[in-house]
Amino acid sequence: MLHHDSTDRIAMLEDLRRLSPQQRAVLVLRYFDDLTEADTAAALGISVGTVKSHARDALANLRNQQSDEEQSAATTWKPWTEHAVLGSRCEDDESTTTRRAK
Repeated sequence: MLHHDSTDRIAMLEDLRRLSPQQRAVLVLRYFDDLTEADTAAALGISVGTVKSHARDALANLRNQQSDEEQSAATTWKPWTEHAVLGSRCEDDESTTTRRAK
């Protein structure tokens, strides 16, 4: 379980690094440090409206990154998966051919 958690943490940190510094700061303060919008705005010297828009845009960027990664993973050729599927089909075909021959 620890390995899975550390892998998720590394992936999350990589995703956060892809955000602009301002978006990253807003997300960290709002969701990791659990600051209010007003406290986040005061800490960063920006308006509450800007905090809201940075949070919205950052979350949208993270969703898009996740969607792009999932789409990329789905279209990536995985020979071990194909072999496993084709291998089982070939074995089924062989057993059918063997049964017919008997």
